Amino acid sequence: MRNTGVALQLAAVTLLSSLVSCVAPQEPEVARRSALGEPMNGFPTAAERLGIMAINRARSDPQTVKGASSASYPARPPVLYSYTLSRSARFHATSLSLTNVTLMHPSPCVLNTNVATANCTGDPACACATAVPAMCAACATVPATPTCGTDPFVRIGFFTAGTTTSANGEVAAAGYADPIAVVDGWMDEASGADGHRRNLTDQGITSTTMGYGHSQGGCFSTFDVSDSGNMTGAMIPKLPTAAVRAPANNAAGSYTFYATWADPAMGAPASLNVVIDGACTAMARELGSDTLNATYKAAATLAAGCHNYFVVARDAAGAMLTYPTTGAISIPVGSATACATDFLTTAPAASCAGDGGVPPPPPSDAGADRAGGSGGATGAGGTNGAGGARGTGGTSGAGGAPGTGGASGAVGGAGAGGSAAGAGGANGGGGITGSGGAGPTTDSGAGGAGVSGGCSCDVRGGSSSSIASGSLVSLAFLFGTRRRRR
Repeated sequence: MRNTGVALQLAAVTLLSSLVSCVAPQEPEVARRSALGEPMNGFPTAAERLGIMAINRARSDPQTVKGASSASYPARPPVLYSYTLSRSARFHATSLSLTNVTLMHPSPCVLNTNVATANCTGDPACACATAVPAMCAACATVPATPTCGTDPFVRIGFFTAGTTTSANGEVAAAGYADPIAVVDGWMDEASGADGHRRNLTDQGITSTTMGYGHSQGGCFSTFDVSDSGNMTGAMIPKLPTAAVRAPANNAAGSYTFYATWADPAMGAPASLNVVIDGACTAMARELGSDTLNATYKAAATLAAGCHNYFVVARDAAGAMLTYPTTGAISIPVGSATACATDFLTTAPAASCAGDGGVPPPPPSDAGADRAGGSGGATGAGGTNGAGGARGTGGTSGAGGAPGTGGASGAVGGAGAGGSAAGAGGANGGGGITGSGGAGPTTDSGAGGAGVSGGCSCDVRGGSSSSIASGSLVSLAFLFGTRRRRR
């Protein structure tokens, strides 16, 4: 049975040194540093590209991208897209879809150890060494820390082995409309029960690179997974990520384009444009700081058919940068549209390329920095003209609306001490038992690989009387640390 609700999970753990000390160069990641944003072996999809962009957007201003009861955390630098971690994340999302299980961090079956080297997609035919246990199959409700199959960091280790990338955390979600909504759900959590938000904003762990995986179908309409970690020698470029958010079903209409800018030395770009079918549209700063992590945004109306886009910027010294490094990304608009390729190796000429680009409009908070009016001319009697008035301050953009919350559904109910995830993630009155059966609020797990003393799990659900049954939400948070003496 398909669950029409929404679910979220997070694990933030630090691995044993035996899993993170690999220093061998890994060609795909090295290639991605010099060919930024260009697809490789089908990675990333449009949804996965938007997922990483959404994470960098959230990191650019966590004090805006939050729920009404969320803790305020400082902005963080953008992360690099990781091909390696995206392989692991998509593998897990696909595995959850195709094995017809609920949301969980462990794999639904014991995995073959060659899933990464054999390029297994997550299909159980190549992924599973043993069958999915009956207690985990057919969308069954499972404990907060199920023992269905392979530990999540063993699975991630299959993909990071022999690379310069190490993993330190994972967040997962199910049933959301698109990656922007997914990341908003992770970021809207209430203070004290905000494991996903802490993971994405470097509270307790620090990440320089993340991967994102997306799949459709199974017990939920969608599964989204992001694996985080660090890459040896990672250097954040000035234009690290960009993506487009499409309307539902890629319908013709308004499309929103996003880009990340970070220039610690020179700050704001001289120009930053999204180039759609060769035509330049200036992007305005939506969130963040240009010296640390800024999100730029523009909207354009697209008719049905195949379109393409890339982002072009010039830094304060006039140097040009593009995302992707070369080429342009295809956008199929309209449910019946199928583009011949998802990537053009040669981008169309940009209408703004010859004049240095179109300067971005002032950001919404830049009013106080605008120049004053011009002074009046000296009159015949030699009197000075009046000084010009200072520009008025711009208004801040409105914060995103909190996601809906509610009781846990088929993914498992909350026990006493739970809290509602709705209305900005405010604490509820202790949680209720969902249709999947009650579970303990806090369990001590049996310590997986690299986890000291097991994990502490908290499953939360709100009252089903306050929301529609088709919008049920269940949250779970898992946390562990490196083995050490206390």
